[in-house]
Amino acid sequence: MFTLYLSLFYLIIVSKGCPKGGILSPLLWNLVADTLLNLLTSHQIWCLGYADDIVITIEGSHIHTCFETAQFALSKIEAWCNEKSLSVNPEKAEALLVTRKRKYKIPDLSIFGKPIQLKKIVKYLGI
Repeated sequence: MFTLYLSLFYLIIVSKGCPKGGILSPLLWNLVADTLLNLLTSHQIWCLGYADDIVITIEGSHIHTCFETAQFALSKIEAWCNEKSLSVNPEKAEALLVTRKRKYKIPDLSIFGKPIQLKKIVKYLGI
């Protein structure tokens, strides 16, 4: 069994709107991110959004299927960001593979043309 966690942190360039830490910032983030979360869940991709973070969890029996689904989710996120004029900071995007297998070959994941690092430990919301 393979479980792949993708943690995506958004970097939004704001020309107008609420500053970071503003009173309306959480509400506005929820309104914007809700459309992305609905898009991903409509494709049977389990995801969770909290604060300004999104985590995607993919489970499966075959590592290549998990990574193909993850790349599909990343391509949906990329298309959504382009449509909304938002971007993801690829350097803050991380992937975590949870498995009992000792030998496996890992396909590459990328977003906006930049590779996503596979980590052994991922912090989510400081935990």
